[in-house]
Amino acid sequence: ALPPRCPSDVFDGVEWSTERTAESQRSRLRACGVELAASECPAWNDVDDADDLWRLQSRLAATPGLCPSLERLFLHLPRCPPGDDAGVSRHSPSS
Repeated sequence: ALPPRCPSDVFDGVEWSTERTAESQRSRLRACGVELAASECPAWNDVDDADDLWRLQSRLAATPGLCPSLERLFLHLPRCPPGDDAGVSRHSPSS
């Protein structure tokens, strides 16, 4: 989680959806004076579509306790099979 006084532009200039995204985010956080809790964390994949969401759900289901906050979030979302883009949009947070 970001600290309450974190600047609103903390992720401006981050290289999104590249091999450098994580390092780019860490650099921006350090530049904004945000202390990082861990220097090395396991790699996570981007979640850009329904297939990515399914892979994340599968990873969390296979490794209980890996990320409790995401596990709690997924308790409120349907399990999305690969290729089910309609399932993702059908269950938007506003519904």
